[in-house]
Amino acid sequence: MGSICCILCGGTGWPTYPRGISPYRKQAVRYVANSFSLGMVPSERGFAVNVFPVSGETASRIAGEDRPESAVGHIDTARIFEQVLGVPVPANRISLSLGSGDTILVGQYAGPRLPEGATALPEGAVIKWYLVTVVVG
Repeated sequence: MGSICCILCGGTGWPTYPRGISPYRKQAVRYVANSFSLGMVPSERGFAVNVFPVSGETASRIAGEDRPESAVGHIDTARIFEQVLGVPVPANRISLSLGSGDTILVGQYAGPRLPEGATALPEGAVIKWYLVTVVVG
């Protein structure tokens, strides 16, 4: 008998779902952020974190539909997210406290250090998008 992963993903390592939408997305995305930390979940009990990669197109659609609050603390990163997602993403240095079922859209920048005042991705840079959902149990 195969593992649960093999049942869901057919042995590819990643589940596949129509149009790149996560089965964990049961409510609106609350925040868009440039990182996720275990400290964002103030739970005395155990919890799980579901991380599901999404395409840039899907990230843009989710940001447009759900209008999540920005938790992007650096102004240059916020400008780039705004340009890539096509929705306002103001710089907003806040501490997140996530509960069970909360979902955030995380953009993980990979590339050379952003030059001061950047408004577009430098050559060779990418943003990898993820839906991160907390499940407290």
